[in-house]
Amino acid sequence: MRSILLLTFLFTVKQLAAQDSIAWAIQGKTNHLSEIREIAIAKNGDGIFCGSHDSLVSFGDFKFRGPRHRSSSGSTKTSAYIGRVAANKSLKWVKQVAFADEGVYVSDLKLDKEDNIYLSASVEGNITFMDGRTHYLPQMGIMVAKLNPNGDLIWARAYSGLGTRVHFYNVLPRADGKCYILANHGGGNFGPSTLPAGGDGQYSQYIGLVDEKGEPLWAKSIGGPGGKITASDITFDAEGNLLICGNFRYMDVPNITDERVEGPQKDVKIETKISAGAVGNGVKQVSGSHGNIQAFIGKYDPNTGEALDVHIYGNSKMNNVTAITADAQGNIYAALNLYGEDLYIGGKVVPDYGNTTMAIVKLDRNWKCIWYKSFDSPGADHIDDLHLDGKKLYAAALISGSKLRVDDVNYNKTGMWGAGVLRLHVQNGFVENIEHWEVGRANCVAVKDGQGYAGGWFHYSMMLAGERFDVGKSGQFNAILVRLGSTEVEEEKDSLIAEIPDSLKQRPAETQHQIEVFREDISISLWDDQEVDGDIISLKFNGEWVLRDYSLTAIPKILKLKVKPGEVNYFEMFALDEGSIPPATTALIISDGIRNHKVSLRSNPEVNGRVEIVWRP
Repeated sequence: MRSILLLTFLFTVKQLAAQDSIAWAIQGKTNHLSEIREIAIAKNGDGIFCGSHDSLVSFGDFKFRGPRHRSSSGSTKTSAYIGRVAANKSLKWVKQVAFADEGVYVSDLKLDKEDNIYLSASVEGNITFMDGRTHYLPQMGIMVAKLNPNGDLIWARAYSGLGTRVHFYNVLPRADGKCYILANHGGGNFGPSTLPAGGDGQYSQYIGLVDEKGEPLWAKSIGGPGGKITASDITFDAEGNLLICGNFRYMDVPNITDERVEGPQKDVKIETKISAGAVGNGVKQVSGSHGNIQAFIGKYDPNTGEALDVHIYGNSKMNNVTAITADAQGNIYAALNLYGEDLYIGGKVVPDYGNTTMAIVKLDRNWKCIWYKSFDSPGADHIDDLHLDGKKLYAAALISGSKLRVDDVNYNKTGMWGAGVLRLHVQNGFVENIEHWEVGRANCVAVKDGQGYAGGWFHYSMMLAGERFDVGKSGQFNAILVRLGSTEVEEEKDSLIAEIPDSLKQRPAETQHQIEVFREDISISLWDDQEVDGDIISLKFNGEWVLRDYSLTAIPKILKLKVKPGEVNYFEMFALDEGSIPPATTALIISDGIRNHKVSLRSNPEVNGRVEIVWRP
């Protein structure tokens, strides 16, 4: 009889915090160039990811080519793909959305309330969509595609770039099936709306709205006539307005509040032109940001695109806002880049530490700074993405120099750059953890209920989650998709916990693995090693219960523990139910932050499985 009857009782237990850990990774392998650009999480916890590549790329058994199938320098991405992966690492599908002979650079991906997928990219030349339709854009423009949750195309459109030569495009779907587009423009028309020429006649940026089939409804320039704007992110605020961030050289819109680094200034609403630096010849410089590239965060009307409240930040050098998100209380979280000087924002001075300093700020609904986190490291470089999950804020970053020290994080590796996913407390900005892979960049992160995914690219060979990953012989950058573990909040709750009978406690243990670690702090990821078949286990570490009456699933359970120096530490697994496929089997990844050990434990009603761990400082 597989099931063991247990006497249970009701009591209050404290569920301890479990922290992020990379449970597994999947490579988008190519001999040239590929990357994961953006990730979102479906209702059932699957990850929806997208990116670009050149030449042949493969994700597991899914393979397809870009138009440059024989040779490529690796400097141009010509094909866009999208994929869906389950939490247990099973790839459900990966599909090529479109390819173009002059380039496809994926920028953004969002899901609507029905898990329909919206994807944006810059595109140029002869374009072929996944349904076989073709389109030609003589100059760089924007591609937007809408797909159903199975990755089948609903519609795809290519819009003129109106003379622009840059490619920053974002999408933001609405609940009614319409979708906002954040795109670059020169001068010209987007549907019924006429956009003014951008600065130097070649670029600014606009908010546009398209209907359920991608037809343009209206557009509004956020830079105004002659504007020189690079917007990097868009989201909704708590009231349904549009929040947009980025940098500018010149802006001609109403309702601008200038915040200068010299000290607190009285807010002055400006109804005229603002110039930042020596651009826009013949335009009177009224006030503002003194430098070449300055940062902005703006709030815009969702029905018209009109500027409601735009705040600009800067000094005599360069600053940028690279990512933005907001919570239900009206607070704004923004990622910043500082280039050589401190930045005054919302009543506080965010310090710069030389070279490129990355920072994160939290602003309240009145634009006052609640907290800031400036990363004191000469290697800190760039934050690409922010994502809120309850009381945690996640940031995906490139860390040049592979060194970062802040709060509880001491990241110190070798190499020119590293990819990092930082986790912060939303209340005070405390940085409690970093997950990383070597020689790469984290472009994106998405977390839901404490579990999520991150993605980007890597260069050279590396070990990650117990596996070795290699780029091709002539490889450039290869896409990498990783699964993050759980972050459960500490809470008091009533639970039914099984009391372990004496007969079970007295079962003999079989040592199945012996490993050595190099640090005191270790993380344990565990999940069902075979088909999920109803295995129920309990787990002891050094004689103390760390897991009781736990049903194994395909989603890793994460534990954080400390080992004792100079003696044998051990895990012992008790099988309470072997499930439909005996014996009970558990996959474990034991990581000390330097090396990952992947092992499998087996247990049955007669024998417990055991792993011995030794730490010699």
